[in-house]
Amino acid sequence: MSFANSPLLRLQFVVFVALGLFGQVLFSVIAHFLDFDNRVCMLLYRGGYLCLCSYIVVYSFKESNKIFLRPFPISLFFFWFYYFMRLVWDSSVANVDLMLPIWEFFAWGFGSCFLPSLTAFVLSGRVIRQSNSAFLGIAGAFMLGTASILFFLINGFERVRFMLPNLNPINVSQSFMLLSLIGLSSVFWGSRSNRRIRALSFAVFFLALMMGAYAGSRGAMLSFAASCIVLIFLYFQSSFTFKRRKFFAVAGVLFASFFLFITFVLPSFFERINTSGFDANSIIRMMAFKESFDAFLGHPLFGAGFRLHLTLQENIYSGFSVWFPHNLIAESLGLGGMLLSVTLCCCLVLAFRNAYALSKSLEFESWRLSILVASFGFVLFSGHLSNIPLFWIAMGIAASPSDISAQKS
Repeated sequence: MSFANSPLLRLQFVVFVALGLFGQVLFSVIAHFLDFDNRVCMLLYRGGYLCLCSYIVVYSFKESNKIFLRPFPISLFFFWFYYFMRLVWDSSVANVDLMLPIWEFFAWGFGSCFLPSLTAFVLSGRVIRQSNSAFLGIAGAFMLGTASILFFLINGFERVRFMLPNLNPINVSQSFMLLSLIGLSSVFWGSRSNRRIRALSFAVFFLALMMGAYAGSRGAMLSFAASCIVLIFLYFQSSFTFKRRKFFAVAGVLFASFFLFITFVLPSFFERINTSGFDANSIIRMMAFKESFDAFLGHPLFGAGFRLHLTLQENIYSGFSVWFPHNLIAESLGLGGMLLSVTLCCCLVLAFRNAYALSKSLEFESWRLSILVASFGFVLFSGHLSNIPLFWIAMGIAASPSDISAQKS
């Protein structure tokens, strides 16, 4: 039975993307609300998501195994193959003290990054529809809206950030910003003939933006701004002069409202934005970047391996629980050298090239490029290679070509 262009395939796509981009925030808040062990809840969530990914990949392989011989999945495979081989070598042969148990690196790397990215690649190109961004926006609004309601029921409105003991506000901010970008894309192109859907998409865009700012990640905000510029550029290329004037009028009101919101409602976040690049946190991260680059210069071909994390923890983050450079490129260079970084660059180039080409030919799919730009910006400021599922999922979505369903074995 073929599911190409079927309602079941579209449902799989919406569920897969929504769970990948917004699931962690929702289930972490639910676990806290029910006083349930967050670690167990995350294992159940990640395990269920892993089963969904495995089903989609296995079915896609049976239907069209040539899909897996395209440049992106090959580059993705070689990246993670070297990463895991270096992990095993450093822990078993070189006796490097890992900052996490080896099984956690494997679980996060394979189950939350590699397999979801591969799943996104084989699935997303088979679901090319104008309503994608609208349905994803509705699903995301339901999930993150539920999380927001539960959060405020738990904490009231006194908290200055959307954060819980087991939920990093950076991750929360990233999820809300991605939802906001999907909503904005739906406003521009998702359902031009349906004013109710466009009005709902605008509400999703604006409210998700406010909640993203409330979570208070400066890196997520900067990445969101870069993605908005990309979407506006694409919109101007496909719109008339009158629409551009309407856009500037609405955008001016939105910008003023958002500025007033963060100035008077979120003064601590506004102060942190003003001190970006000069506060202690920013300086430490720049020092970690330099340390990672020095490790690359010392081992340009193969990198310093997982000893990089130990070096950062001892020399830069002494006294803190952090041990990674908070920058995808720096960690890739320092940990795996040119061998790891070249494969990562191949994945990025393929994803950006395909997403831009798809946005030019099918403008309503521009949301794919926007979330890729945003997620790439996220990982330049936070996270480490095997613990950034949003980025790997977004890259797989962006790299998936529109003709993938036609590739038969």
